[in-house]
Amino acid sequence: MKIFITYFLLTIWSSLYIAWHYAAAAEDYPHAAGAAVFIIMLVSFNAIWLMIASVRRKIRLTRHQNNILSLLLGFSFFLMLLFIANDMLFFFEEYAFWYFSRARTAVFTITAVAAGATFFAFANSYFVRVTCYNITPDKPALDFSVAMVSDLHIDESGMSARRMEKIIYRINELKPDFAVFAGDIIESTPEHFIREDFPRIIKKLQTRFPPVAVIGNHEYYGGRIRENIEALQQAGLTVLRDEILNIPELGVSLLGRDDKMNRGRCALCDLKGKAPADFLTILLDHNPQYIDEAVDNGIDIQLSGHTHNGQIFPFNLIVRRIFANGYGYRKIGGTHTVVSSGAGTWGPSLRLGTKAEIAFIRVKSV
Repeated sequence: MKIFITYFLLTIWSSLYIAWHYAAAAEDYPHAAGAAVFIIMLVSFNAIWLMIASVRRKIRLTRHQNNILSLLLGFSFFLMLLFIANDMLFFFEEYAFWYFSRARTAVFTITAVAAGATFFAFANSYFVRVTCYNITPDKPALDFSVAMVSDLHIDESGMSARRMEKIIYRINELKPDFAVFAGDIIESTPEHFIREDFPRIIKKLQTRFPPVAVIGNHEYYGGRIRENIEALQQAGLTVLRDEILNIPELGVSLLGRDDKMNRGRCALCDLKGKAPADFLTILLDHNPQYIDEAVDNGIDIQLSGHTHNGQIFPFNLIVRRIFANGYGYRKIGGTHTVVSSGAGTWGPSLRLGTKAEIAFIRVKSV
């Protein structure tokens, strides 16, 4: 309830704030213009509640409905950011004089920029790139490569089967030795995943070793974790829940940790103890919150997702302050960490200042 009240008050303030600028720029009917903008902004900002209701299965949104809501929410959000940035420039007298002498032109320009940013962010969310990393761990191992995909969030309103086909095609082009799915693959429940035949698509992966997966927090949210795991297994994925998979051909141990949603998950020290001492250890943990544990336990490489790199500016700046590694590559102590921004989106289909990606990791022997 506190979250709802806080968000509602912020929504009211934001809508009034934006409406004031339009009212100030309207010469003939300022009150009518302000009231109209206030209503439009109030509706647009509250699109997020419909998205949350869809995730919680209170209502069902189609992909097209979610796209429309994403555009409305994105436009109102970027408009607010631009007006805040604009008002901060009022500290410079020359700009303040220019703005108030040409208020209509300034507001029109800001509106056009917000609309352009919204459409760019929407298109950018659908364009999946490949981000490459080269890692040379201290422990000897054979050269190999890993393709990591995370945060697909597959449901009716998100990832389409066609888009998944393209992701699998891109992975096959990279010719990795194995592929890992680092959690939040299914959004809450498996019906859409099965109905749209995602298992058949994922089985098209062409890797030297069978693909593996770990569980994220969203597989837990629908309360049907077992069914979600069975659906992933139908796709040919080896789901590691506090389990270890040794690959003797490479001298590598894959440690798949259950998500922190499972409060009884195995301690990392116990999981690490099952790995041969001379094997290179790769920890798959959806959430990068506990990188310090990986460092303390001498893990060689940790692969994670979860953060989306904030998904929309300026949240990427916040994410990088919350986590020891919120996105990309960073060596912490003796542990090489790679955190992906994910191939899909959660909530609005928007990405600004971030990218949808496949992380491709080449591991070179010492």
